[in-house]
Amino acid sequence: MSAKQLLNAIGNACGLDNLQFDAQGCAKLLIDGKLGIQLEHNDTDERIYIYSSLGTIPVTDRETVFRRLLESNLFGHDTGGATLAIDKLQNDFILWQAIAINQTTPEDMSAIVERFINAAETWQARLNDLPVPDTLDTTHSRAGMSAALRV
Repeated sequence: MSAKQLLNAIGNACGLDNLQFDAQGCAKLLIDGKLGIQLEHNDTDERIYIYSSLGTIPVTDRETVFRRLLESNLFGHDTGGATLAIDKLQNDFILWQAIAINQTTPEDMSAIVERFINAAETWQARLNDLPVPDTLDTTHSRAGMSAALRV
């Protein structure tokens, strides 16, 4: 199985015939016009990394928020097998997952991405519901999402 074949499986499931990696090995999706999903192919370790920005890290009550995220990461039960993390350059919460290309079928890939989208939507809503009086950066968003779809 190749990274291109796995990405084609996602494109087919979403009705996107021309979904492909760009020159940097990235492909982007926009779910329901509000959730950006990025897939990156890494030739070095033969994995596809899928990730989504969930929102900006709050300035206040960080310990409570971080504790909740760490508790939810335990065994991946509350994240659909993905991992919650922090993008310190963008000051964002990130949900991410690595997918081994040689161990994944197109059917597996479709199921993984669907589960990831469900988890990302859930966490984006949870984080947006937090009482956050102040943030460091509220203007950041991942640009260049190429398609609006619903998996």
